[in-house]
Amino acid sequence: MIGYKAFDYDLVNRYGTKFELNVEYSLSGELKFGNDGNGFHFCTNLEDTLRYVMVQML
Repeated sequence: MIGYKAFDYDLVNRYGTKFELNVEYSLSGELKFGNDGNGFHFCTNLEDTLRYVMVQML
């Protein structure tokens, strides 16, 4: 599956997690959903990332 994720110029997402290019990320342990979750989301359509990054830019 191919997915897209929005970042700022330093590859940091809106939760403060810094990512690196060409690195695969995974979680160990129990997966938790919701606002207190520990998972990573991504979009399957590139255009959908604008819903997340544009909010940060305003």
